[in-house]
Amino acid sequence: MTQRTLERSIVRNVKVRGAGGAERRPIVLMKICIGKPVYNEQFSLNDRGEMNYPVLIGRNTIEHLGLVDVTKAFTMEPHCAKDLSSK
Repeated sequence: MTQRTLERSIVRNVKVRGAGGAERRPIVLMKICIGKPVYNEQFSLNDRGEMNYPVLIGRNTIEHLGLVDVTKAFTMEPHCAKDLSSK
């Protein structure tokens, strides 16, 4: 996995409830590529260093994709521009 530092403006803050209790997290807009399409989506920021997946894709983002076969994983190769970091 490639790691880079990106700077983004905070769009808003959200309250997230989890097993460890509630916490406030900042939300930023970021471009992501799933297949060929590029989406400008909101992501809540949290240290996921100890988690199985570095990024979680939320319901609002999945709505753009249409039907998703939950029995399969990692089925799409990315076919997007090399640099999505532009704002």
